[in-house]
Amino acid sequence: MVIHRPHVRPVVLLLVLLLVPTAISCGVIGGKPSTSAPGGFDDPDELLWACGERHQEIIEWAEREERRIADDFIDGEITLLRGAVEYERVEQETDTMRSDLSDNCEAEADKLRAAVNRFDESRSRVSRPLPTATPARVKRVAAAPRPTSTPRPTRMQVPTLTSAPTPTPVPNLTPTPTLTPVPSWVPLVAAFMEVPASHNSKDPIVFRLRFTEPVSTSYKTLRDIAIQVENGSVRESKRVDKRSDLWMVAVEPEGDEDVVIMLTASADCDDAAGVCTGSGKTLSNSPVARVPYGG
Repeated sequence: MVIHRPHVRPVVLLLVLLLVPTAISCGVIGGKPSTSAPGGFDDPDELLWACGERHQEIIEWAEREERRIADDFIDGEITLLRGAVEYERVEQETDTMRSDLSDNCEAEADKLRAAVNRFDESRSRVSRPLPTATPARVKRVAAAPRPTSTPRPTRMQVPTLTSAPTPTPVPNLTPTPTLTPVPSWVPLVAAFMEVPASHNSKDPIVFRLRFTEPVSTSYKTLRDIAIQVENGSVRESKRVDKRSDLWMVAVEPEGDEDVVIMLTASADCDDAAGVCTGSGKTLSNSPVARVPYGG
């Protein structure tokens, strides 16, 4: 008997289309770390320590993403500009996830602290002794005089009732996650960003210089030596928001010619034009930008 299966491939394709999004949403394939506060905790300190571990998961995710981008760049699957854009996307997503996780963890910890304080107050009210009832006043009757030899009884001092101790607030022991540095095997890459399409020979050409990680090079080295310009000169180089991985550069054009801008790369950090990180990693590429004269 011959069994015809003309609809097997459409059914398999349909199952793949249905299962792949489900796997991605469940974190089986790829996926980002969760930014929600971990559940199942009654103690706020234990919750915050668990949040610190989740912070580390976000950092490890960012490290894997940056390693993947570096591999794609080394293999020639993406361009330098595309790699720089991908690095910036990962950085922004990492900052957003860490901020959301911190907010969610603090909100959940505040709820736990409030619950602990309510429990302590309720326990102190239950353990507080009940007040003693005041006996009714009885009319005194004169008594026979006591013998002088009988000593007068000493009046006992009534102990003073003390209030229940105030519960000690739970300290906020938010762990500070350790930032994972960029691995040493990931190359230091630079890219020119937001370069104008043309210049008018009068106004400065302003653009951004982005590195894949912070550099220890001074602004004078970038301005005077490392950035080379044809038909123009570098007038300013400064950090953006005090970051050493993102710089603003201003080039003054000279005449009505195309302006060519290049960042030199050196194999030695001791070189006067060397662009390096604090760990001694040298720049691995020399980005070039051409800004034509547009009138």
